[in-house]
Amino acid sequence: MIKESIFSFLKIRKMPIIIFTGIVVIFGILFYLYDIPFDAIIYGCELSFVWCAVCLFIDFYKYYKRHKLLHINREQFFDDAEQLPEHMDIIEYDYQELAKELYQAKRNVPGIDPAALRREKRAGILCAD
Repeated sequence: MIKESIFSFLKIRKMPIIIFTGIVVIFGILFYLYDIPFDAIIYGCELSFVWCAVCLFIDFYKYYKRHKLLHINREQFFDDAEQLPEHMDIIEYDYQELAKELYQAKRNVPGIDPAALRREKRAGILCAD
């Protein structure tokens, strides 16, 4: 689960990583062209990399914690759609609203007992993924 989370996180953060790498390369080339000592270029790149790694680690920790929370809430969602965690951005808000609407629509379908659906889901009769 962690490996999948890391790849998903990096895929989402692809553009900022590309931008950061491009900026480091541009500054490296400029420093080289202005005959700034190579040690200063490497030291600046190392400091920038460490800062970026710390920021990415903190961001990944928040991302992974939220991912785990959503997996826990997945089971509770069949009982109450209002138990979803607070959204982080507008896209997530839209998905939560869609999920709530689907939950309400499923509850209102005649001939379907929501309690029976929950029991079947917990028993593994319905396909989750």
